[in-house]
Amino acid sequence: MTPAPSCPTKATCSVVEAPNFVDLVVTKTDPGFAGNTATNTLKPATLETGAEVKVPLFINEGDKIQIDTRTGEYLGRPRPDLQ
Repeated sequence: MTPAPSCPTKATCSVVEAPNFVDLVVTKTDPGFAGNTATNTLKPATLETGAEVKVPLFINEGDKIQIDTRTGEYLGRPRPDLQ
């Protein structure tokens, strides 16, 4: 094993990189209302990890959404062919 750049020369270190995107379940959010179709309108949602993000009004509790781990922002619903 080659030492990581920030490790002392005689130490063994591991480098862990988080994925750029993760799929998480919404555990808490207010319900969306029919007819509420204003563009770019967001509401708060709590994810299974406890993180809070802003999501579109059509997202409901129990929905799986994709999050960018670099920014913590909502990206969309996961693509079914990648699950």
